[in-house]
Amino acid sequence: MAAGDTSLMFDYGRQAFAQGLVAWKASAGSTIKSMLTDATDVDPNTVYSTANAMDDMTAARVGSDFTHTLVDAYSTGACDADDAVFTSVTGDQVEGITLYKFVSNDAGSTPLVYITFTAVTPNGGNITVTWQGTSPYIFRL
Repeated sequence: MAAGDTSLMFDYGRQAFAQGLVAWKASAGSTIKSMLTDATDVDPNTVYSTANAMDDMTAARVGSDFTHTLVDAYSTGACDADDAVFTSVTGDQVEGITLYKFVSNDAGSTPLVYITFTAVTPNGGNITVTWQGTSPYIFRL
C-alpha cells in the first residue's frame, strides 16, 4: 500500500529535529522505526502536541515495529528511507503509520510524524508501506 500525503508532525518530534537530536542520514544516523497505528485507540491528531514519548502511543500499536534504513535527507528537507514491511500482522484495523526516533524503549523514544493511509484490517499476512518515490518522499521538514 502507498502511504498517503496526509501527515502531521508531533510537536516533540519538531523540537527533537530543531535541537539536532534526530540525525536523518544513511551513515551514523538515528535509529528510526515505524509503528502501524490504530488511530481509533490513540488519535495522533489529538495527541500531537502532548505525546512526548512513544509510551503515549503504545495503545495504538498493531503488530511489531519496523526498523528503517535511512536515505540521507535531501536538500529540500525531504526525508526518505526504505519501505516498511510489517510481517505476520494481526490485531486491530490500522489507519496510518507513526515514525519515531528509537532510543532504548518506548519511554525514551520520540514520536516524529504520523502518516495516514486507507484503513487495512490485518489478516496474519505482511503489510508493506511504500513511500512516494519523489519529493516529499516520506515527509518534509
